[in-house]
Amino acid sequence: MDYRSIRGKDISSLDLASTHRLPTVSAAQALEHLGTDPRRFISTSLGALDRALNDVVSRGEHALSSPGGFQKGQVVEIWGPPGSGKTTFGIQLTANALRRGDKVVWVGSCCFSCPPSSIRPRIWICSVLRVTKSLMRFTDGFHPLFPSRLREVIEAAQDSPDEIAASLSITEQTDNLLHFRTPTLAHLIGLLCKPAATTIPSGTSLVVVDTLSSLVNYAFPRNFEPRHAQKGPGPSARRLQVLQFVISTLQKLAAARDLCVVILSQCVTKMQLDHGATLTPAINAGSWDQGIATRLVLFRDWTMEGGKVHDSHFVGIQKLSGKGGISQVFAFNIQAVRQKV
Repeated sequence: MDYRSIRGKDISSLDLASTHRLPTVSAAQALEHLGTDPRRFISTSLGALDRALNDVVSRGEHALSSPGGFQKGQVVEIWGPPGSGKTTFGIQLTANALRRGDKVVWVGSCCFSCPPSSIRPRIWICSVLRVTKSLMRFTDGFHPLFPSRLREVIEAAQDSPDEIAASLSITEQTDNLLHFRTPTLAHLIGLLCKPAATTIPSGTSLVVVDTLSSLVNYAFPRNFEPRHAQKGPGPSARRLQVLQFVISTLQKLAAARDLCVVILSQCVTKMQLDHGATLTPAINAGSWDQGIATRLVLFRDWTMEGGKVHDSHFVGIQKLSGKGGISQVFAFNIQAVRQKV
């Protein structure tokens, strides 16, 4: 009487005749597969920027044909001054993900005419194509996410080539977008740190968090620490603890659900001894920077051409897969897309 006759067949599938239970794949082959699988990336619609964001594949002869964009499983931060194109950048990412048949979750803040103390502890939820007129006064950051604005970007993206685009109508694509509005930081933490099945459904590839820095600065204002002794941690220590919790939770969410978390953040002015006034991200804690895998900075500049002033938009890669330093800067243009008559 042997072991198998007593215990039966190994239900864990470890009782195999072959010595190789799994196919052998080298680390180089697995890494190359991650860099060449188009489903692992979300395009920004800027070809040069997409190729620069794909740091997995080598810059060889196949670099131009390899996919690119933001990688799934990472937390990405896009920051810049007002009017630099952060919301438009997020809408373009959303349109590209919806076009492939993926689901997208957009989380924005709210602006209320009533004081925050009168806000009920609930989360305003509405589909982007079913926003009633009473909710149109709510804005995401400085620029509202109107249904027509997203629909125009999706219509404009229909003619662009995409090898993995799904054959879905515009209505079917926009139905895959979930739009949440969180009036306070506590609402945002409750939404993303303990997500329900309906909050982030299966098939979601992108989560966009708009104006997170505004919620953080409203909950923890940047004021001077009190001089008198107080019990427990001060406002700065509590702010740091909350930021550590939020960024670690977003990292786990991106890795566990295999999606990309994009955070649209504002900027602040910081005085430096050698450089004077400098623009920095509104959230600039050390633990927060460690959790951000990729960071892009958006800014504007003006040039003279033919006696006329033209404004130009630029995006710089400030951090890529954990490696800091601005390596490349790309110019882009925001076109006013109008619906066809």
